[in-house]
Amino acid sequence: MNRSPGFIQRGKTGREGLLFNSKCDQYFIKEDKMNQLPIKNNFKTLYGLSVFLMVLTVSVSLSGLIFQDILYPTKELLSTFVPNDYVNLIIGFPLMLISLILIQKKKWIGLQIWPGALFYIIYVYLPYLISVPVNYLFIPYLLLFTISIYLLISLMASIDYSSLEEDFSLSKSVKFPAGVLISLSLLIIIRQLVLMITAITNQSLVTLQEMSLWIDDFVIASPMMILTGILLWKKKGLGYAAAPGMLLAYACLSFSLLPFLYIQSKIKNVAFDMEALIILSMMSIICIVPFVLLIRKKK
Repeated sequence: MNRSPGFIQRGKTGREGLLFNSKCDQYFIKEDKMNQLPIKNNFKTLYGLSVFLMVLTVSVSLSGLIFQDILYPTKELLSTFVPNDYVNLIIGFPLMLISLILIQKKKWIGLQIWPGALFYIIYVYLPYLISVPVNYLFIPYLLLFTISIYLLISLMASIDYSSLEEDFSLSKSVKFPAGVLISLSLLIIIRQLVLMITAITNQSLVTLQEMSLWIDDFVIASPMMILTGILLWKKKGLGYAAAPGMLLAYACLSFSLLPFLYIQSKIKNVAFDMEALIILSMMSIICIVPFVLLIRKKK
């Protein structure tokens, strides 16, 4: 489209021409804004590091599958982290890939998924750092965990929240998505507290895998979900930016337990838990529904 002054002012003179020019400028500014993501700075750095994380995730997961007997020397480690490596390739990698493709195309939904993809990596790779014996993948695990935290914090600090709130439909209810986040986090805390108290009371031997999940839920998942839920409830920009990704990430984490449990049942040669199938499917749906409501943001 020709945006030259001659084109805009053709047939318009005086005050009428000025008003027409002003309306055209407002249209083009709005059009340009719609084609941009509300990231104030560091976009190339954040994007480049996310690509690096995605490639590293694939490399680490493939290494875990190829050299599983070396990396996971016990049956317990083998039955826990081999399924995890499969799941990271099936769900974790596509989650980040889809987010980056959408971001490259300047799609808002890509920006909404991005924090969730980073949260997924943080949550998944903490148990590797704690439970897996130190080996040649320890540094890649550490890089995945540390860089993801850095990226998540930097991304949240780089978003123009005023622009984000303008493009969201603030009149619609956000209490349902916020309530889901807060409720799920409280359920996680209660469940893990029950397991902890039971282990302490019975003086049971707690594995590193179990302990790493306790740390994961108490230090990472629950606080982030509660904070995001509260901010969304209050209709704060940070809540709008983080909530869709958190809901999608938790839906993916819940759904990822299905292939995890299936592969684990094959390794241990036990029956697949059908009750877990129903519960995890319901949890995934509970997260997907508010996610869909939030991504329908345009007025």
